Amino acid sequence: AGDIPAPDLAAAERKLDALARTVEAGDLNRAASLRDEAKQAFLDVLRAKLPPLLDKTDAALVQARRAGAKRYAPTLYEAARQWLAGALAWVSGASRIVPEHPRRGLALAEAARDMAEQVKQWRKHPDSFERLVLRARKERLMLARALNLPVDESDPLADVPVKTLTQAITRLERQLREERQARQRERDTLKAEYERRLQAETEAARQEALAAAAAQMKQLKEAFRAKLERETFETRRLKSLRKLFRKGEVNIMANLDGSVLIRLSALKFAPGKSTLDRKYFDLLRRVKQGLELYPDRKIIIEGHTDNQGDARANQRLSLKRAEGVRDFLVAAGMPAGRLKALGYGEVRPIASNDYERGRAMNRRIDIIIQPPA
Repeated sequence: AGDIPAPDLAAAERKLDALARTVEAGDLNRAASLRDEAKQAFLDVLRAKLPPLLDKTDAALVQARRAGAKRYAPTLYEAARQWLAGALAWVSGASRIVPEHPRRGLALAEAARDMAEQVKQWRKHPDSFERLVLRARKERLMLARALNLPVDESDPLADVPVKTLTQAITRLERQLREERQARQRERDTLKAEYERRLQAETEAARQEALAAAAAQMKQLKEAFRAKLERETFETRRLKSLRKLFRKGEVNIMANLDGSVLIRLSALKFAPGKSTLDRKYFDLLRRVKQGLELYPDRKIIIEGHTDNQGDARANQRLSLKRAEGVRDFLVAAGMPAGRLKALGYGEVRPIASNDYERGRAMNRRIDIIIQPPA
């Protein structure tokens, strides 16, 4: 940035960044305004930079003129002079043409000075021009070899015309361009093939996913339908079971695991006894009918007591009472293999044993229809 104040250059760069972001965002109206602002900011920076640079360029032209550049390097000298004149005209406002490459004039002036000094050195040595000609021919031969052009190495006067070199370079450029185009076509072909395969694989994966989702949905629907049918069947079966009994005879509860509890609320035993009273035979026959509604299930008959008396005696008594119910059902025609009798005694109360009502509730027979296997 040279002598340009850092804040001015930073402000111009910020405007340029804002312009780039606005163009990317697609706000063309705002971009047009920012473009003018950014352009003006950089022109202001250039005006701040040019005056000291023009002074250096003018000084370099003076040095070149003193070195004889007007005579020995007239082309470079004139180019530097014209650039300086155009830049001064722009700074003064006489011209609207913005000078390109602010340091070009200085570089041209310095090159004119150096060229003049070199030419003067060549003029001092008579063989200098021969060396220049021979060096130029050597460089042409080196370039010809690099371009794979035929060179007669045995001929000390061998040379390759500049036109031949230019044609070879043109051919090489054309070959390189054609190779780049061929590679680009190959890349385009590979890209198109890759995109085609990717699209095909993506579509295949999508179809596979859709098929899997459809199959899963079908399975879910079938499972839901089966579950609904099973629940409907179980609901009807449980309703048929309830119809077998009068109010107060049993308490029927369906559990979440699919098991069914039949609590024989009306069934009572004499204290300390396990013998079934005949008046309960009709109830038990209806229990058998209910159990036959579940031919695919195992049955557990549980005996329970209150906490009065010896615990071990209560356990034995509860087992005998459960076995009594089981034996009745077997005698009524139920398969013995489906029935299992258990006695829990006082360990599974359903009410408090502190009151007679609770103790009466705890003295019970529960029949458990096991969940489906």
